[in-house]
Amino acid sequence: NDAYAQYFTGQSYLNPLPGDYANVTFEPGCRNNWHVHHGAVQVLICVSGRGWYQEWGKPAVPLTPGTIIEVPGAHVPFAQELETERLDFPQVTAYTAPITAAGEVRNNAGILELTGSLHAEMKCICDRCAAEFDRVKDLPLRATLSAEPDAEDDPELFALESDAVDLDEVLETLFVLDMDSKFLCREDCKGLCAQCGANLNDGPCGCKKPIDPRLAVLEQLLDKKDD
Repeated sequence: NDAYAQYFTGQSYLNPLPGDYANVTFEPGCRNNWHVHHGAVQVLICVSGRGWYQEWGKPAVPLTPGTIIEVPGAHVPFAQELETERLDFPQVTAYTAPITAAGEVRNNAGILELTGSLHAEMKCICDRCAAEFDRVKDLPLRATLSAEPDAEDDPELFALESDAVDLDEVLETLFVLDMDSKFLCREDCKGLCAQCGANLNDGPCGCKKPIDPRLAVLEQLLDKKDD
């Protein structure tokens, strides 16, 4: 089984059968690494010998001749901590805690769906008042992974390469695409005074409202009258 040797610990033998079937023989002690099948529902039929099958997070199941296991929703969980070097935003001054993501990749009738959640804690600069503020971001994750040749040209898909995907790249992309276009310390941020630069969230600054140049002459006349 040279073609798939990287997915096995020990020696295995692959004998393709007509249709989308194959006979796989394991030598004693051989194990198949954790993996997810894509593009088809996996059905295991034990025809001889003895062994074990285990789905992630579930007890191992003994395999004896005649055992049939159908795995339409096989899944692999993940828990990831993202590096922040490629998550640089001008308005984010610091990440105050590790960016963490957790979820699973599930085979739904041959389609690989990634679901989960991402948590980030940041110090940001407000786009209106320039004040620093704390921001917590909890992002629901959802992505479709595909091995189809045209997957790279579809912005809705993440392409699999050699039956694998760069999980960091997927999570970073989802994080960046969901990042706010404008950072505000609060929805009703009043911003800065255009004249003196005071933060109007702290209260009025005392500056007079600029006079419409068209009314400047009228104001001068009123000032003379008061004199």
